[in-house]
Amino acid sequence: MKFNTLFYWRFLIPLVLLCNEATSQIQIQKCDNKTLTIEQLVVDHFLKGGIKITKIESRTHPDGIGIFTDPQKILGIKEGIVLATGNIDSIKGPNIRFGMSSHFPDSKDYKDDDFITHSQNFDAMVLIINFIPTFDSICFEYCFGSEEYPEFVNSEFNDLFVMYFKPKGLKVNGSTNIALLPDHQPVCINQVNKKKNSDYFIDNTFDNHFNKYKKKLEPLNQKLFDNYEYDGFTKLLTAGSRVLPGKEYELKIIICDLNDFNFDSGVFLKSKSFRSIPAKNTFKKSKFKKYSFQFDVAKATLTDDNMNAIPDLASYIISNQIDSIYIIGHTDSTGNADSNFNLSIQRASTVKLLLINNGVSEDRIRTLGKGSKTPINSNATYEGRMLNRRVEILLFKK
Repeated sequence: MKFNTLFYWRFLIPLVLLCNEATSQIQIQKCDNKTLTIEQLVVDHFLKGGIKITKIESRTHPDGIGIFTDPQKILGIKEGIVLATGNIDSIKGPNIRFGMSSHFPDSKDYKDDDFITHSQNFDAMVLIINFIPTFDSICFEYCFGSEEYPEFVNSEFNDLFVMYFKPKGLKVNGSTNIALLPDHQPVCINQVNKKKNSDYFIDNTFDNHFNKYKKKLEPLNQKLFDNYEYDGFTKLLTAGSRVLPGKEYELKIIICDLNDFNFDSGVFLKSKSFRSIPAKNTFKKSKFKKYSFQFDVAKATLTDDNMNAIPDLASYIISNQIDSIYIIGHTDSTGNADSNFNLSIQRASTVKLLLINNGVSEDRIRTLGKGSKTPINSNATYEGRMLNRRVEILLFKK
């Protein structure tokens, strides 16, 4: 009689775990706005240094946000903030429940200008942090986990998780999602799993202990299985961006169920990891270059000479794998402040579109408008005004 190994793994071991009454060592404290407020959550448990918080907003359910403590640092995080599309108490293992789900009945469909999907969503948790960085880079650590693994990979039921980032009070062309894998793919169930970007994925199921894509047995992470309910996690990842020191920015973290309210997902933010630091400490061998293009009076179109330079600049950006591109529009002092500001945005957008048309990836570009606030020469002379009508392009490379 042949021994049924699949039966053994799928049924007997979970029964043994139940009989042994395995208990989780993870501790959860919910953000009840009495013993723990949203402000305390961010300032005391997320902020590290080089960051001045100006405003904190949220659209959360008290059961879906709080602090988790893991003495064993199984996910690489000893303590941190958790936002989830269901009750965060349900995150605690052992992982012996199939399709663990919880729902916030009063959670309505969430919409805002930054949202990248038109699908119906449920149980949205939204945390918005406005801040001013001291240095020219910001970063923090996090990981994403979900009960939708592995059943709903590449399906329409793909819980949404994004971290939108943009300058506050400046007109830019949309927000940038900084929840990205090293290959610039978004962190979500369809992009990081056992088949795709598997180097960044941690399986937490018995059923899939044999990785059919790598064609090998993968040992069960017993500590993870005993402590966490979700069926899959990303490894600890870093989110970061270049910034302009002293300027105000907005970080918006959103996680929600899409197309149904089943199978919870969560994001785990490492405690005291949100920081602003000089770029040289963030990126090894950081490189910086600056370019400038001039414009005619009251126009947002490039001259022929400048147009001819765009393909060469785009080629340089692509071949040198430039990571961050800041396009900053300026004007001279002719005209009023509002028209100058709008013109500076148009000039920056013109250059951005030209670079994109020449093959530069849009997600690496950020556009800003300064109007006539930062002249590099006197506006009292024709020559000075000509130099002030410009777009500056700042290129950064790891």
